[in-house]
Amino acid sequence: MKENNVAVAAQPFNSVAVNKDRITPRFDDRSENTPVDAITIGANRMHLQSNGMIRQTKALHLQTMALLKKLEVELEAHSNVEAEILEQAVFSNGDLDPALKWVIDISLRITGADRANIQLVDRASGDLHIAAQCGFSRPFLDFFDHVHKGSAACGGALRRRQRVMVEDVTQSPIFWRTDALEVLLDARVRAVQSSPLMASSGAIVGVFSTHWSCPHRLSDQEAKQLDLLARTFANCMTCPSLEKTSLLSGI
Repeated sequence: MKENNVAVAAQPFNSVAVNKDRITPRFDDRSENTPVDAITIGANRMHLQSNGMIRQTKALHLQTMALLKKLEVELEAHSNVEAEILEQAVFSNGDLDPALKWVIDISLRITGADRANIQLVDRASGDLHIAAQCGFSRPFLDFFDHVHKGSAACGGALRRRQRVMVEDVTQSPIFWRTDALEVLLDARVRAVQSSPLMASSGAIVGVFSTHWSCPHRLSDQEAKQLDLLARTFANCMTCPSLEKTSLLSGI
């Protein structure tokens, strides 16, 4: 019996094609970088928007400053006209009361205050005495009728030659442990500003004060208007023609 030898032909080893896509993970550049790109784009957009807002803010600031300057010029011109009218009224009437009332009315309109008073400097003593007022009762008027230089807000304005602003009288060292504080609170005063009536020459003829029933702070524009009002009145009071009259003989 013949043995069948089955020859198995050696099969050549065929290299298997390897699909690298299946072995090595592929990262899609677009999908991988999308979050980063989105953040970058968003940041750039915010940067552009910020620059735009900065430019708009600068433009608004310039416009505001221009308007304030225009208002200041108009107010100065208007005040000069009123000063001439005021001066003529004082000369013609021989009475300071209209001028004093004019200052009080304007100061109340500028600040929205509840009360106001004007104190003129007594030439003999150098003290302040009340010459006009609006809204106060007798206890307040008696207490502040004569104020020494440096006392309270009004005396401080006279001594410092500049405005004294007390936003809350209960929190101010000016009034701590003083009888003045009790008088102010009884008069329902919580805030006060006192401005010297100082002429362009530097002469001070008095102090005018406005008072509020609640804590208050002056705006920059209000402060400028009060300075202009004080200078306008003081210039009229110190003009050579007026100083020679009997109007200021007791001041």
